[in-house]
Amino acid sequence: MLNLLIAIMSDTFERVTNSMVEADGRELNSMILEYETMIFWNRDKTEKSFLHWAVYTESGDADKWQGRVKALQAAFQQNDKSKQTEA
Repeated sequence: MLNLLIAIMSDTFERVTNSMVEADGRELNSMILEYETMIFWNRDKTEKSFLHWAVYTESGDADKWQGRVKALQAAFQQNDKSKQTEA
């Protein structure tokens, strides 16, 4: 019975991990379409809006790991500072 339970759990885990990439792609597509719809209705306003794409890459420094959210915030702040110095 224990072997049967382990087999069922590993089969379920395999099915879930195989469909994870597809589910992530579908969710990303739906978010982009929703954002495009919002942009469409606000197109006559003078405010410009942009869609940002951020990809988290792991660094080799395990001691300096600050979490995904803080890493993204630092990257956005650095990008903003570089744009301000260019202007």
